[in-house]
Amino acid sequence: VRSRGLGDVYKRQDLLCAFIKNSGISVLDRQLEYLRDNEIPFRLLTSTYCGASDAAALKRLVEKYQAEVKICYEHKSTRLHAKAWLFRRKSGFDTAFIGSSNLSRSALVDGWEWNVRGSNTATPEVIDKFIKTFDSYWHDSHFKTFDPNRDMERLERSLRVAKGGRRLR
Repeated sequence: VRSRGLGDVYKRQDLLCAFIKNSGISVLDRQLEYLRDNEIPFRLLTSTYCGASDAAALKRLVEKYQAEVKICYEHKSTRLHAKAWLFRRKSGFDTAFIGSSNLSRSALVDGWEWNVRGSNTATPEVIDKFIKTFDSYWHDSHFKTFDPNRDMERLERSLRVAKGGRRLR
């Protein structure tokens, strides 16, 4: 009897998250490698709000884990502070975790975070709203596809300015 792997179960992972840190990626390294190795798409939406993300972490997600990343660089007008995961399943029984956890070690391991689980069976309206909202953001022109080879300098500059640093001329 062949056991089913996650590749047989999941069709995509979506994450809407304010702050992306290398420390959080390190916590999820094996899971992210599994997604990559089993060709399960991983989409991430974030912004440069507060300048709190690590540019190197976003680069790592794209280059090492083949994540599709879109970033809103408008830190003054777009204050993305959401944190929500959606695990899309081939069966249609999707699950979401929505709460206060950024993608950081402290949020995932030892922080005092609050998160709520929703599912198609228990809270179908929450899952439907998540899917519609995420997809509308994904297709919104404010979110730009991040290619580290092309966009790293822009990302670093935007994070620095959002943190209160000086603009480069």
